[in-house]
Amino acid sequence: MFSFGQMIADSNLKTGIDIGVTKGIDIGEENTKRKTILNMLKANFPIETICQIADASVEYVEKLKDDKK
Repeated sequence: MFSFGQMIADSNLKTGIDIGVTKGIDIGEENTKRKTILNMLKANFPIETICQIADASVEYVEKLKDDKK
């Protein structure tokens, strides 16, 4: 038998795990986007094309380009 306090603790744990999973997915998606942009830069794609394909701003792509130098 669970107490009310235990049910709240279990609910908070589940909420924390759900938030962690969501954050992990977001981080993974951002890392994939970054790697894709870097690969396109390496292949000399035009920045405008990279922005369209990766759904990224020109500023973001240019920052990645500057950071890889």
